[in-house]
Amino acid sequence: MASREELDQLTSVQRDLSSRAKAELGQIVESLWGLGDPALIRDALLDVVPGLAARYGEIASAVALEWFEGVYGMDPLMAAAGDLVTIRKEVRWAAGALWKTNPADAVGPLLVILDKFVKKPASDTVIASAEHNGLRWVRVPQGEKTCAFCLMLASRGAQIITSPGDWTYKSKGSGGWLSKSDRGDRFHGDCDCKVMPIRDNESMPRGYDPDRLYSMYSGAASAAGSRTDTAEILANFRRMYPDAVTDAVHIH
Repeated sequence: MASREELDQLTSVQRDLSSRAKAELGQIVESLWGLGDPALIRDALLDVVPGLAARYGEIASAVALEWFEGVYGMDPLMAAAGDLVTIRKEVRWAAGALWKTNPADAVGPLLVILDKFVKKPASDTVIASAEHNGLRWVRVPQGEKTCAFCLMLASRGAQIITSPGDWTYKSKGSGGWLSKSDRGDRFHGDCDCKVMPIRDNESMPRGYDPDRLYSMYSGAASAAGSRTDTAEILANFRRMYPDAVTDAVHIH
């Protein structure tokens, strides 16, 4: 199984690719201001951002493919290309700021969107490769803290395909059924969570404790009185565990 150091190597490459893509987008946006018309700038961005995401995301996916083969010694599997409709929808949303008092406010959200779609193909490829070889995989938070959303998904533990369309997560005390939409493969922009294939619970990466995270999740869900009201569960997560999350809500 991959060591924490090997996982960090993949993380470093993805960060570098995202930084390069963001720098290129920044230069392009500077040139687009000359168009003047917000509609023209938006239409250009609807082509530029998906194009950059596809180009750098393809490199990220290829690196992940080589990484999986080198670390695990198994045949990797390239994930399917990203959803063009989804990224254009997010770009269109961010571009709404072009019609407001400060059009430059669109840039920040666009960079976050680009980061998400540059990194996602690598994570998708590692997941596809793991499942292709019958391995479980875990979502590993990076850094001292991460957001409540990521901790909630990381609490799923090790995930493995059991039959077409069915997924289960397995950690020592929290096994249970999940729908495919609930598995931990959703990522946001500027997210450093990484996917790590494992064989069993004994090969969990250093510092990752899904049972502790699941206990936190269960506490937040119990306080919400529901395991389906995600918004309320996350709100409780931020209030109940402020020292564990980056988006804490401190109650005085």
